[in-house]
Amino acid sequence: MPSVCVRFADITDVAFIPALDDFSEKEKVAIWYTRDEIEGIKADCMEIVSKMRAGNTSCSEASTRGLEGLGSYLRKRRSSMRIRVIVGVLSEQKRQRALQMCKPSLLAIIS
Repeated sequence: MPSVCVRFADITDVAFIPALDDFSEKEKVAIWYTRDEIEGIKADCMEIVSKMRAGNTSCSEASTRGLEGLGSYLRKRRSSMRIRVIVGVLSEQKRQRALQMCKPSLLAIIS
C-alpha cells in the first residue's frame, strides 16, 4: 500500500479582508447591486434562458452556468399553465353549451 504524504507550499499568500464595520457608508452602498442592476441581471438571465430553450446552446456572449435547470423549469411551468388554460376553456365551453349561451368574453378572460 502506497504511503500518503501531505505537503504544504513554503510560500503563503495572506490577504487581509476588512470587516464590514471598517467600510464607510459610501463604500457599503457601492458594494451592493442597485434595484436597477438586479432587474438588468434578471432580464439578461431570462434572455439567455429563452435562447437556451430555443436550442441555442452556444450563447457565447454570456455564461449559462447555473441556468441549466431554469430552462427546463420554465418549460414545465409553461406547459402546465397551458394545460390549465385548455382545461378551463373547454370547461367553460361545455358550461355555456349546456346553458345555451355564447359569451366569448368569458372565454377570453379564462384564457
